[in-house]
Amino acid sequence: MSLFNFKQLLKNLLENKRLPKDLSGYEWVWENSSNYSYKNTSPKGFKALTEKINHNSSDSNVEKYRLKHKKYRKLTFVFAYAALFLMFLSAGIYFYYSNKNVDSVEYLNNGSVAKKITLIDGTIVVLNSKSKLVTNKEFGYKHRNFVLNGEAFFDVKPNKELPDFQIKNNQNLTVKVLGTSFNLNFYSKSKSTVSVVSGKVKVLHKDKLISKLEKGSSISVYSNGKALLGGFDSNEELSWLDNQLFFREESLGNIAERFSQVYKHSLVYPKELMETKITTTLPMDNMEHAILILQETLNNYSIRAIPLNSK
Repeated sequence: MSLFNFKQLLKNLLENKRLPKDLSGYEWVWENSSNYSYKNTSPKGFKALTEKINHNSSDSNVEKYRLKHKKYRKLTFVFAYAALFLMFLSAGIYFYYSNKNVDSVEYLNNGSVAKKITLIDGTIVVLNSKSKLVTNKEFGYKHRNFVLNGEAFFDVKPNKELPDFQIKNNQNLTVKVLGTSFNLNFYSKSKSTVSVVSGKVKVLHKDKLISKLEKGSSISVYSNGKALLGGFDSNEELSWLDNQLFFREESLGNIAERFSQVYKHSLVYPKELMETKITTTLPMDNMEHAILILQETLNNYSIRAIPLNSK
């Protein structure tokens, strides 16, 4: 109640005028009259006011109002919480079905050789074996974003409407480009490699810019956030585009891991050779020939391959 309304209420009570139907003002006066000092009212007048309030307090209407008002406040809180719950529930349902309606789109390569894909925006992607590229049906209309597992070569077509082309992996790495060609090797969980063939790219880790790469440069980003800049030999880095697996001073253990991804067979070899480093090129479309090359490179040690599910 404002001070003006309070003064008017005092005046009406002291002059014994007709009381208003709304008792909320009286309740406020009732609760505060005992310690309220009204300088423009005489002690006698204020005493009369107090007596009037005391007299009215015996009226059942006041008590009914107080009980009704208390009950109303409780109901208000109940309805407020219920409305809040319904609001969050509705929002959750909306976002669930909104996201569900934007169907995901996946490009898979479960074969042993490279797979070429032309996207709706004209971008050319070549997927290496055991690789997956994921987006949704809004690609090319509202965005040009992907998530990549494995390895892929991109030749991105410039787009004035959607200039940004973005690829992420599961190790918090993001590559942003405008129009360029580059290779992404995201096979390993501990290291991700970006190699730029033409143009420029931005590389971010956990949304923080760590490097801007130009043609002929590469970067390897490790799971702990450390990065190693350098150059690369395109004939070696992109050998897989010609269905060749190139390894330079790579341990046999790492070669065996890649071998199983490409050929869907486990490589069986003497364990003492696990850390032996070799440089070689293996054909991705001929496992038997690949085994022969490894045997010759390792001085004819016994090497064979068994299906992944074999015991």
